Amino acid sequence: FAYMQAAVSKPDLIILDIMMPGLDGWEVLSRLRHDPETWEIPVVALSAKSGLEEVSKSISLGAAEVISKPCNPDEIVNAVRANLPMASR
Repeated sequence: FAYMQAAVSKPDLIILDIMMPGLDGWEVLSRLRHDPETWEIPVVALSAKSGLEEVSKSISLGAAEVISKPCNPDEIVNAVRANLPMASR
């Protein structure tokens, strides 16, 4: 799974789709936040569900930002810039 690879490769930021088959993005986000190797990596969540409950759940699980799909590519670029650690810019 990609979340396990994140502990090895230690990316500067993760863009995570919430609506995935099998293991959904909320479970992946929860696992990332509970792993001492990945808990600090900023996560920008993308979701087809833009209701307050879904956005709140993503934020409460540790997403730095939630972007509703369909989205403008500029939204993703701006979210990455805003959440990328300063040393990585």
